[in-house]
Amino acid sequence: MGNALPSSNLYSHPGKLLEDHLIEAANVAKLFFEEKSSDIFKLPILKDLVNLAVLCHDIGKATAFFQTYILASEENRKKLKVEQTHHGLLSAICGYFVVREFQVLREECDELIPLLVFMAIKKHHGDFKDIKEEIIISDREKAVLLEQVESIDKDKFDCLARHLQNNGIPISLNTHLLKTWVVEIREELRRHKKNVRQLKHDNDISYYFILNFIYSMLVDADKTSIVIKKKEQVLNRRIDFLSNRLVDNYKGSIDYPKNRINKLREMAYQEVLNTDVLLTRRILSLNLPTGMGKTMLSLSHALRLRYMLFKQKGKLYRVVYALPFLSIIEQNFSEFEKVLKYNRVKVDSNILLKHHHLSDGYYKQEDQEFEGNEAKILIEGWNSEVIVTTFVQFFHTLISCRNTTSRRFHRLSNAIIILDEVQAIPCKYWLVIGKMLSFLVDKLDSYIIFVTATEPIIFDKSLVFPLLDKRKYYQSLDRVVIEPKLDKSQTVAEFVATLNIVREKSYLFILNTINSAKQLYRLLKQMISEDIIFLSSHIIPKQRLERINKMRKKERKVAVTTQLVEAGVDIDFDIVYRDFAPMDSIAQSAGRCNRNWSNRGEVKVVLLKDDSGRSYASYIYDPILLDATKRFLTYEVPEADLYKVIETYYNELAEIKSSDESVDIINAVTGLKFDSYDSSVSIKDFKLIEEDYKKVDVFIELDENAEVIWKEYIRINCIDNLIERKNAFDLIKNEFYQYVISVHSRTMNIPPLVSGFYYVNRASLDDFYNLETGYILEDILSIW
Repeated sequence: MGNALPSSNLYSHPGKLLEDHLIEAANVAKLFFEEKSSDIFKLPILKDLVNLAVLCHDIGKATAFFQTYILASEENRKKLKVEQTHHGLLSAICGYFVVREFQVLREECDELIPLLVFMAIKKHHGDFKDIKEEIIISDREKAVLLEQVESIDKDKFDCLARHLQNNGIPISLNTHLLKTWVVEIREELRRHKKNVRQLKHDNDISYYFILNFIYSMLVDADKTSIVIKKKEQVLNRRIDFLSNRLVDNYKGSIDYPKNRINKLREMAYQEVLNTDVLLTRRILSLNLPTGMGKTMLSLSHALRLRYMLFKQKGKLYRVVYALPFLSIIEQNFSEFEKVLKYNRVKVDSNILLKHHHLSDGYYKQEDQEFEGNEAKILIEGWNSEVIVTTFVQFFHTLISCRNTTSRRFHRLSNAIIILDEVQAIPCKYWLVIGKMLSFLVDKLDSYIIFVTATEPIIFDKSLVFPLLDKRKYYQSLDRVVIEPKLDKSQTVAEFVATLNIVREKSYLFILNTINSAKQLYRLLKQMISEDIIFLSSHIIPKQRLERINKMRKKERKVAVTTQLVEAGVDIDFDIVYRDFAPMDSIAQSAGRCNRNWSNRGEVKVVLLKDDSGRSYASYIYDPILLDATKRFLTYEVPEADLYKVIETYYNELAEIKSSDESVDIINAVTGLKFDSYDSSVSIKDFKLIEEDYKKVDVFIELDENAEVIWKEYIRINCIDNLIERKNAFDLIKNEFYQYVISVHSRTMNIPPLVSGFYYVNRASLDDFYNLETGYILEDILSIW
């Protein structure tokens, strides 16, 4: 056994030697890389690039300035935090030249690769900006860099360098070399200016993907190595539920009623089951009418594909299931959990994980429970076999400039990605999302399953393999007929005057704005004696879920709601009235009508207007979508013909809808323009959900439980230590937000601001919150 190298006595964190941190982080990155296919990006040196980036990322902490800072008491550190203590730029320069030397040894010639490593290291504690700005080093920055290098203890640094060389750095580092690099770096970066300017003209998004992959591996390995104590145990993958029959077993345990709809559901299931799993088919579609069991079908096929990939490649592929609405995450997560538990799989967080902005700050693995920073790192890093998340989390990982979301970018490789309710993707982003996903499956060895009743044209049809023949299922169904009543617009009062509510039937009214929904609710209450359910985003989430469950159980026969129930929510009414909307929204609304095929349902599309004569639809939908829908919805559409109408509608949209916003984002991606210092479009401008107006969060103290939670929040808010305070809030966050709604910031009826939230206490509840219709807001037009 050889002699151990002496310690450098340089520290990266309190009590943590710099060489230990860099080597530990590099070893974590190697663990991450072992999960990946060897040929991703067709870049053989990628693993080495990641290793070099991680080994170099904190070398700038070797300066005397940083060492004085990190060894000081927490109280004194604030005074010592000066620009000379920053370590990102010096580390990035080191990474740049180390990779360049490595390229020379390996006879690799892509000049931009060292620059990508430079970017990844420089911003490993921050968010990416425009690469054109990132490669500029000012005179002041150069002066600080020289001060930093001069301050480094040469003997300690030589010792650190030996540790790093033993772990993959291809050259012997020393302070003289560092100083030479600091002097040369500006000229080096100047040479890249032409290449950088050319990037956006090359229409090549590969550099974006390579940069984000290296960056995410670095950031994830860095954070994981510092925060997670038992790394190997936590990062080990689970193969105990590797089977291609999990969903089959679960389905076989349920005694489904023998009826027409279940016969069709089983036919669809068997068709997918009997479809060969070919690993060359990267983009798959599961296009079925609503209520046909698409979610379970997609999980079944994903698990079969995962099983086959492991058998043939020896790699465990993660399943990432993403959907657009928080309202159905709990429902589908629960179904997945039932499947696993029935198959006697111990369902811990490392098997099945739920991640969205309101996720609990709690992660469990076997007998170990993680809270605070450890749980946050594991949850936000998607450390699980099956991840259930939202479109926002998924697409803002794929297209992002932010450290927190980009950190899990590498999880998109070797993944089976299920995109449920894919019609919710705005058509202005079809082009950019299609391009990004195509590159993802081609270069990062991943698979995509589109799940929808109304499949948009995101890819060229020749690239998409359908898992079944949708036509025969649509043509077999006769559950609903869509009846357009668009010849003239009506106010809500005029519309109510035309209604004939029959006691034996159930009715669902889906409106476009909260105000119009409230008007209708009040008028219906005067008209009928039935209890009516009201649902909108101005109802707190706790009540929302309770009301959706009542609708599911058919405990109420009349419901008035906004678009919250439009997709994915398993509710069933005899007659659905839908205020005018784009064709795909109308089709989704039809999925809440006669879902289980008990008779023939009716979906009546009406055109409602406000007192000024303007349609409510025009306030929230693109006029191009509305005009196209009007052209196609001129006659009654039986369910059997619905797929043809939707196909024609999407084909026309592909022709007439502008792709300018997609093109702008693609240009930003190819040009590595993550943020913009002027009015030009950058990656940061990609927003899956557009906010039309500024909102504020309001806590509604509805009941005793809310009182208890609010008191706990106030207690937590008094904790001085920011990290401890955030960790404590993470533990109650999910329950806390069950009482939070977002309202227009300009409404006159705003409660007092208390500790960061607008707060409605129980004593003032009547002034701000109606128990039936939610937040009292009459002066602003509200949607959803």
